[in-house]
Amino acid sequence: MYNWIELLFNGGGIATGVIAGIVAALVQFLISHLDHTFITKTKKAEQTHEFIEWQRDEIGKLIREVSAIRVPAITETNEDIIENAYHLIIADFERAKPLLYKKNDPVTIKSFFNTLNGRYNQMQDIKLGYEKELKLEDSKRVLIGEIKECKQRLLKVLQDKEKEIMSKMI
Repeated sequence: MYNWIELLFNGGGIATGVIAGIVAALVQFLISHLDHTFITKTKKAEQTHEFIEWQRDEIGKLIREVSAIRVPAITETNEDIIENAYHLIIADFERAKPLLYKKNDPVTIKSFFNTLNGRYNQMQDIKLGYEKELKLEDSKRVLIGEIKECKQRLLKVLQDKEKEIMSKMI
């Protein structure tokens, strides 16, 4: 055994070569690890930036679409026009929810849309004759008021979210 040790150290630098090889392998491993970590972080940053841009674009589209919804006049009697405005605002709200809120966030304007749904269902019940004590014209006016309120609130929330996203892009 002593001969092996003596041979390694006195044998023309074999031990030095072995040690240099081990050090070189460790340095190569370290460089490879750091390179992988850097590439992963760069990809994550790019993906995050692309997601933020996508979110900004989608919220911009929704703002334009919600702004374009024509809320009927309070005196509107054509049920098709009222229902069209109702369905448009509900569809935009459903499209906006995943962009506005994380899974565990409270949906702060949800109660307004729940009221809107209730008013719409009430109008349908009156039309079908289930609600005898309420007047259809009153129900239409209330529904139009709810549509207007929900449109304003949805626009405000979308604009606030757009500002929040824009501040992340800087």
